[in-house]
Amino acid sequence: MISPPPSEAQPLLSAPFEEDYQVQEVQKEELQRASPTDVGDSKMSSNQMRAMGGAAVIGGIAGMILVGPIVGLAAAGGAAALATSKGKAGDVTRATGNVVADAGARLKKIDQKHHVSAKAAKGVVKSANWVSKKLKPKS
Repeated sequence: MISPPPSEAQPLLSAPFEEDYQVQEVQKEELQRASPTDVGDSKMSSNQMRAMGGAAVIGGIAGMILVGPIVGLAAAGGAAALATSKGKAGDVTRATGNVVADAGARLKKIDQKHHVSAKAAKGVVKSANWVSKKLKPKS
């Protein structure tokens, strides 16, 4: 039996696999066109990053308080993803994220000026030492 020339040879991959690769390429191209503010994309501005981070913080806190830490983590990711989307929901999420980011920046300035976190840490250590002494058996 004579084998066909290499140009007419059957491809090694079957058609379903080839279609999968083509679909993935098309989806990748569509995502690049539709969302120039992807996390890995260098076109994302610092304001957009702040908004996304703030949205993730508030989403994570709300999810953790309402349901638990696993849902909090999922809510943080969902809020960050929503902040990159277009439309009314994305606008609201970005605005909320900006408010949270601004509040965080103000809290950081207050801490730098008044050393609130250092004082709180010293208080926790002092309290833990006091409890430790009270629980230690007398010898």
